[in-house]
Amino acid sequence: MAKKQNKDTFSEINDDIANNKLKTLYLLHGEEEYLKILYKNRIKNLLSATDNSMNYQSFYGGETEEEKIIEACETLPFLSDKRLVLVEDSGFFKKGGVTKLEEYFKDIPETTCLLFIEKETDGRGKLYKSLKKYGLVLDCSRQDEDTLKKWIMSSLKKEKLLITRDALDRFLALCGNDMENIQTELEKLISYCNGLEGIQIFDVENICCKTIENHIFEMIDLICNKRSKDALNLYYDLLKLKEAPMKILALIIRQFNILLKVRSLSNGKFSKTEMAKEAGVMTYFIDKYITMSKHYTINELIDILKYCSDTDNAIKTGLMEDKLSIEVLIVRLAT
Repeated sequence: MAKKQNKDTFSEINDDIANNKLKTLYLLHGEEEYLKILYKNRIKNLLSATDNSMNYQSFYGGETEEEKIIEACETLPFLSDKRLVLVEDSGFFKKGGVTKLEEYFKDIPETTCLLFIEKETDGRGKLYKSLKKYGLVLDCSRQDEDTLKKWIMSSLKKEKLLITRDALDRFLALCGNDMENIQTELEKLISYCNGLEGIQIFDVENICCKTIENHIFEMIDLICNKRSKDALNLYYDLLKLKEAPMKILALIIRQFNILLKVRSLSNGKFSKTEMAKEAGVMTYFIDKYITMSKHYTINELIDILKYCSDTDNAIKTGLMEDKLSIEVLIVRLAT
């Protein structure tokens, strides 16, 4: 029978894997796909759970039936101590009425490891609370800046590479907080700097690619400074790179929401670190956001967001064409 677990920590699952003592029940949830894939693969590798293994069964999607999962969990492993039952994106943890699993969690056989991987969950739900009581929940949200820096520096240490503080800040600024993207860019940087004593900021600038979020950040800066022609040229460049117009609009809206938050916090009561955390941005960018926000009053930023929202609705309802509408929006905001 499953034992009650109280700690929701990555250190605990790391210990479980290192000691080959997996629990019967895990839930990985959140938007950081890198972490969910990492721990899924580590558990699969530990149990030798390949697609054609008799000790591995997987379910995917919202049509998954509770009874099928329970049946899989009750199946004994073949020539092994444990079998893995993997359930991905079931949606069970954001809707009610999943009563059979809720009751079953306390009775999962010790010969089974039941692993749920979900994008969205509701921590108030009975199923979530039951799993948390009898298993281990790992919140795979986007990691904060300090955590990402420690992870990057740890990865570089394994390669016997050092990095300057300025280079590390610039690297994160270019890569964003998506761990999969960071890992990809880090591998490129390590290969580029192989044999060097350390990584400098110019190494980062030479090798690392800007994310679309970086490009939109630059576009907003151009808009704030009324450089409409340059802002439009950047927009056209993004379209040439096959970026979807609606994604560009969504990121423009996000940037102006950040400016509104920063402008609201610019009253002398908050440190820059606190402002960055509250606005959900890296500290590397906060000075620039403060400068950009000073181009507007709070009411002006609210009006801009309303105009962006109206444009978004008009496109989605077919009243306006997406590419041209966003072009007009950029010109209007930068004029």
